[in-house]
This record gives sequence, C-alpha cells and structure tokens, in this order.
Amino acid sequence: MKMFERAMELKKTTEQYYRNLSNRCVDFAGVHNILNMLANDEMKHFNLFHGMKNNADITINDEDFLNKIQTEISSLKEKEKSFSCFIDQIELYKEALDLEKKHLNFYKELLQNKPAYKKILNKIIEDENSHINTLSNLIELIIHPESWVEQAEFNTNEEEY
Repeated sequence: MKMFERAMELKKTTEQYYRNLSNRCVDFAGVHNILNMLANDEMKHFNLFHGMKNNADITINDEDFLNKIQTEISSLKEKEKSFSCFIDQIELYKEALDLEKKHLNFYKELLQNKPAYKKILNKIIEDENSHINTLSNLIELIIHPESWVEQAEFNTNEEEY
C-alpha cells in the first residue's frame, strides 16, 4: 500500500504545482486553461490511485485529453502573440517536465510491482506521456514561436527538454 500512498502524494503535489502556475497565468487564457487541464488530469490519477489503494472498483474515464490540449495550443497560437505569463515561465515548465518524467519512471516501477492493475497503470503512463508532450510543446511554443508548425500531431524532435 505504501506505493499507492506515494503515488497519491506525487499526484497531489503535481496538481498543486499546475494550479499555482495556472494562477500566475490568468491573463493568458490559453496557457491558463492548459495548466488547469493538466491539474485536473493529475486529480483524476489521484482518484485512480486512491481506488487502487482501497481495492475499490475502478472505472477509467477515457476522455480525449490530448485532443483537448492540441486544440487549446492551436487556439493559443492563433490568438496570442506572446505566451509569457511571468519571467521564469520556461524554467518552471522545464521543472514540471522533469517532475513528470520522474513520476513516469515511478509509475512504470509500480506497474512492475502491481501487475493486477496493469490496465489502469498503462492508462496513467499513457496520460503521463501526454503531459510530457504537452509541456515540451509549451516550451517549444515559447522558445520558438516563429518556427511552430501547426499540425494534427505535435512534433518536438528538434530538442529534448
């Protein structure tokens, strides 16, 4: 049970991190919305881990997180010329990206130790990869807005953040 408690703690911390970032971006609706979507996804995962910890019946809500994020980023690109919410925005996104990568490794380890929850943990891992891609795309959008190519899929092959 300790692993589920640790996972819940990670989710709560990350959710709060995104909420704090979001609160600093209220004047930039697109970025504010994206950060809130990330925070909401973290809470969804928190609830899944809570259910696993308590051996509850768990239902995976398979909403289309990635399409919502892609739509928001496309809209952001069309509407806003500047994507800066505050001075250290890029560093904070990079810190969030590092957190997501560390958490992803923890969830992969949890998957190895809790094979009974394979379907749920694979979904969480998939979602974490979406969070990593979203943060990478936000960083790319801020650093290189003039070279951003709008597509159905985002491509961040140029650099790894």
